[in-house]
Amino acid sequence: MENVQFEGYTGWVQFNDQGYRTNAEYDIDYWCKDENGTTIRMLLAEFHNNKLTVNHTGWPPVEKTLDVLELKLAKNIPLRISVYLQEPYVIMNKNPAQNDSDETCALGWPCVGLDGTYSCCTGYCIDLLKLLMRDVGFSVRIEVVKDGKYGALNHTTGQWSGLIGEVDRREADIAVSDLTINEQRSKVVDFTHPYMDAGMAVLVKVARRGKSNWTGFMDPFDAKLWIALIVCVNTALIIMWLLERYSPYGRLERGKVLKESKEYSFDFVQTIWFTWSLVFQTFDVGSKPKSLACRILALSFAFSMLIVITSYTANLAAFLVVEEEILPLNDLGIRDLKLQNPPSGFRIGTAQDSSFERFFQATDDPMMSRIWQHMKHNSVKDFSEAIKQMNAGKLQAFVSDYPTLENFAAKSRDCSFKIVGKSFFQSGFGLAVRKNSSLSTKISQVLIQYEDYDISRTLRHRWFLGQCSSINNDDENAMFARLSIADLSGLFLAICVGVIISLLFFSLEYFKIAFVNSSSYIFRQK
Repeated sequence: MENVQFEGYTGWVQFNDQGYRTNAEYDIDYWCKDENGTTIRMLLAEFHNNKLTVNHTGWPPVEKTLDVLELKLAKNIPLRISVYLQEPYVIMNKNPAQNDSDETCALGWPCVGLDGTYSCCTGYCIDLLKLLMRDVGFSVRIEVVKDGKYGALNHTTGQWSGLIGEVDRREADIAVSDLTINEQRSKVVDFTHPYMDAGMAVLVKVARRGKSNWTGFMDPFDAKLWIALIVCVNTALIIMWLLERYSPYGRLERGKVLKESKEYSFDFVQTIWFTWSLVFQTFDVGSKPKSLACRILALSFAFSMLIVITSYTANLAAFLVVEEEILPLNDLGIRDLKLQNPPSGFRIGTAQDSSFERFFQATDDPMMSRIWQHMKHNSVKDFSEAIKQMNAGKLQAFVSDYPTLENFAAKSRDCSFKIVGKSFFQSGFGLAVRKNSSLSTKISQVLIQYEDYDISRTLRHRWFLGQCSSINNDDENAMFARLSIADLSGLFLAICVGVIISLLFFSLEYFKIAFVNSSSYIFRQK
């Protein structure tokens, strides 16, 4: 074919006088399916007029499309919210809602359960979501996550489970729960600014043992303090007896005229009786010291013993109402050597397909790796299953996020659960939003404002405080500790100061007597 040209089915066709094709035009296309399953064509490159124009350089090519979530906000279409049921973040109440209007729920917001029926959901995250609806400007339809998981990657299929999987597959627009932010999840979803700081911690069940009735009265003070008090009382006793015996006023009888007695009415036995009466605050004794030096020491000693008695009484009352705790782990928590080499019958676990399980699987810390070898066979379905096993004695320790464990320990019956050690692997809870949506930025800006105005703290106080909050607080537990010498060191110092002052007045008494005697001698000479 020579010198032929025409418009063909695939485009312009032209041959020169030698039969070669010229001015050829080519389009390089990529066919794919969008989120709705519709097949779309993407023009990767085109060759026209002997010139190649490339439209997409990456592979696979990504078509820049309209932000679907922003489009829903513009058209006032409710966003699909996927939630995970976990107290106190999201709680589904038993009373059903008749429709998806907020008016049917006195508290919380209507949500759809796994069976398709409506109920009322409440909790920290629901209150937070209602604030975001007001301040960001969107409506929602809340549904419970279908597989009951937070979200983990199946390395065999390459698919995500749980909340993360539903957002990644566009089955949900936002996932709202106690969802931990981590790098692996951030590859398929966009996380907002953390609405709560969250580390990991270890929860154990507390066993309590009653105090011994025979020695319980000695619990307020430790052994060293008891010995120091006995030594202090007897030392003060001897010093008062010496001051009274050798003071020039020790044998004076007080009346209208001071006269010297032949015997000491405040002998050693009377000193013992008087000193211990100051200890027990009983002042109905026979003889009392007459010298000013001894009385000053007695006053300082009586004040110190008053503080000792009141401290003992207060601490004794605390020890009588608090039973001794027996914990399976010490204060080191996750770093307790017992977890690296657990004895027979001791089991530690965490939740399946959670960020906690992923942390132990991927950690480079040798200690954490050894712990994982013992806990990987003890993973439970969810938090409630872990508590059932702990109550049944099948699980002795459970690793989860600190806020959830703190809330449960604070509200547990009989305060029978406690967090041991400090939190580790610090992270945060965030809302998971569909990838490449500007809505995550808007929500993050509002969450930062909530922190500035203490709204987050108000929500936390509403949902996380319980009857056992103070008991599980390490600072509060200090009031039940045995008092030591360091706790009452100021009282021993007060007694020492009293001894010094009494010795000073003891010297002044001798100087006074010497001055009076010398004056009397001069007067008789005249």
